[in-house]
Amino acid sequence: MGIKIWPRKKEEISVIKFALLVEDDAINQKIMNFFLSNLEYRVDGVTDANSAIEKIQSKTYDLIIVDIGLPDRPGTDVIKAARQYQLNLATALIVWSAHINKDDEKYYRSLGADAVLEKACSDEDLENTIQDCYLISTYERKFNFQLNALGERWRDLDGKKCELAAIDYVEKLMTFFREAIKIIEEYHVWLRFYENQEEGSEV
Repeated sequence: MGIKIWPRKKEEISVIKFALLVEDDAINQKIMNFFLSNLEYRVDGVTDANSAIEKIQSKTYDLIIVDIGLPDRPGTDVIKAARQYQLNLATALIVWSAHINKDDEKYYRSLGADAVLEKACSDEDLENTIQDCYLISTYERKFNFQLNALGERWRDLDGKKCELAAIDYVEKLMTFFREAIKIIEEYHVWLRFYENQEEGSEV
């Protein structure tokens, strides 16, 4: 007598996505919470920049949405913090503001924002903006921000070369180049892996 084996039910795997919402207006909080929940994000909401920066330092998010006009510090400080700490260096970041012009948008992007969205937006606008953020891979986004940070450090170091003793300047240069080479090598490994994946998909 054979043993009857019942087919196992296929298990559905759901990916949990986490979003950080930085917004001090209660009505706007509810609207964006509703939109993000419909897109299956679990939302951490804070109302000021200092609380947002604490979250950014302690938890990795898939998405950060930040208002610029916060009660304690400007939202630009939140953008800078996200790009300074490894946990969220590559996290998609959207500025959500009532007042946007081309110069502001250019400035926010230069700090590390991936996109700018007006407050009077629909859930479809939000979803499309998030999708646009991910046209650039997470690792490529991370590499771009690391390069920008290296550029700022280089300019800072170059400006201090007359103030430092020669030996101190050389030691700082060596540290800088070691870190730069490490970042480039990591990116090279990622590029090789990505190219191999692409070649494999064409076979």
